[in-house]
Amino acid sequence: MLAEQLRQSIIDKIRTKELNVNSLEKKAGLKKNSVRNIILGTSNNPSIGTLDAIASVLGCTIDELIGKKTISDINTDNNKESHELLMDLFCQIVDFIEKLTTEQNLTLSLEELLYFIKESYIFSLNGSKELNPQFIEWLIKNKLNIQST
Repeated sequence: MLAEQLRQSIIDKIRTKELNVNSLEKKAGLKKNSVRNIILGTSNNPSIGTLDAIASVLGCTIDELIGKKTISDINTDNNKESHELLMDLFCQIVDFIEKLTTEQNLTLSLEELLYFIKESYIFSLNGSKELNPQFIEWLIKNKLNIQST
């Protein structure tokens, strides 16, 4: 999968830079067919030096070549909404959810925990910017279909 990502990335960047494989190999100071072999899939494990030389000529990083996401990529994926981070509020919410789930002997999946944190945080940001225990209790109760006792 990584080899396919690398192959496609090199092809796309060569086109963008209006280069061909031979000129890329020459400008990068690589042996003949070094890039061609990566593209054809006969070289699935190129050295860091080869990747660095290719990335340098193509004007990108090795991470970009292999498709590794950076923090800035993650922040801009799908133009997702970004929210300010109030660390004290965030920590209060995490602590409250941990305390509540422990008291109620609830076992959450990672996805459920992250969902509760995110929804509680956004709700608080859009309101008083303070911890809202009643909302968090309501959210967990309704999402997990917990009956009142």
